[in-house]
Amino acid sequence: MDSSDDPLTAELYGREVEAWENFCRKDRLAYADAIGDDAAGYDLTGTGLKDKAAVVRDIDFADVIHYGMHDYQAHRISDDVALVHYLAEFSGTTGGRPFEIKMFIGEVFVRREGRWLLRWFQNTAAAADSSSD
Repeated sequence: MDSSDDPLTAELYGREVEAWENFCRKDRLAYADAIGDDAAGYDLTGTGLKDKAAVVRDIDFADVIHYGMHDYQAHRISDDVALVHYLAEFSGTTGGRPFEIKMFIGEVFVRREGRWLLRWFQNTAAAADSSSD
């Protein structure tokens, strides 16, 4: 994690680790609980804008075995809105076939009732030689 001196980055990094762990364990309820009901965004599938239900269904399509987050940073936009960006690397299987993905992730979190929830995301493929330092 970068900027570990920053409390916001540390808090949202911990929340992000929890989300990845919930995805890996296929804990649908816990994964969904961290996503706003009005969440939307684009991922690497190219299937168009995804809502919360579509994001949660992704748990069924991939078995993530390993993940890593690099250059993680959070920026406060207002008291209850934060922008996060980082480089993600993860691997696993889908449909019995192995995959390795490296992508840049941009997310907007909103704080509702004291909890940070994912509101918007944009995932962009990263070149295989992208730095992970």
